[in-house]
Amino acid sequence: MEVDESTLLARERTSLATERNRLANERTFLAWTRTGLACVGGGLAIMRFLIFQTVTHQMMSQLVGGILVVLGIAIFGLSLFDYRRTYKKLSVHNGFAGSVGAVSAISFVLIAVSLVLLFIAFRFTG
Repeated sequence: MEVDESTLLARERTSLATERNRLANERTFLAWTRTGLACVGGGLAIMRFLIFQTVTHQMMSQLVGGILVVLGIAIFGLSLFDYRRTYKKLSVHNGFAGSVGAVSAISFVLIAVSLVLLFIAFRFTG
């Protein structure tokens, strides 16, 4: 049985669309990861580098910085959740292999490092 040219073109377009969707999922994950890193970095900067004369202002900088770090950690977790959810949808419909293991490892390392930095920032606040 011979396959006509239009069928081959349709298969190629479908393959390219699947690849675009996979890459879009990875770009979205990386964009959220970048946002989480900005929150963690900003929170740590506020906690460690802003020096105030009053105790109230110092406590507020600790609170705001801590909230930003926790928000960054939440963003890491939610971006992983969203990536895996979208990956499952795409793999069910198209059967492609992705990089869930690498993305999960990146997210878990970022979460662990952020928690350690948050602990250090609160522990050694002067």
